[in-house]
Amino acid sequence: MLHVRKTLAKQYTISAKMMADASLDSHADRYIHFELLSSESTICKPFGNLSYSSIQPSYFYSQYSGNHIAWQHSWVQTQTFLVMAGLGYRKSSISAFYANANKQLFFNGADFVQGGKGNVLGISEQTDFRFGRFRLKATSDIKTGHKPI
Repeated sequence: MLHVRKTLAKQYTISAKMMADASLDSHADRYIHFELLSSESTICKPFGNLSYSSIQPSYFYSQYSGNHIAWQHSWVQTQTFLVMAGLGYRKSSISAFYANANKQLFFNGADFVQGGKGNVLGISEQTDFRFGRFRLKATSDIKTGHKPI
């Protein structure tokens, strides 16, 4: 795994993480993640994430043999792309995100199936209140999904 951090103008930090399997074939797992963070000294704290992963499902999903059930599958890699950006102020933050999933594995009630692709778009808000001795941490999300035919 390679992890690089760079501070910009004493207020922002860019972080990059990259990971890949040692094999160079087309089935090697890959993970790339970029992150932008602001320091605690800024009043409004912008942040952002950009992630891409291409991962082979684990061995359990490919081959299993038990007393009453057995399966053997040859899956392709599942791929996920995520972009998120937001702004924080004191104990509150608001963010927007977009995710694209491709060839994800799911269980349909009888067997594991590898599906098509789909998108998720959303907005999230978090806040933290204090009322004397009591603390309230609230989160609200609005999400919409789209699965192309």
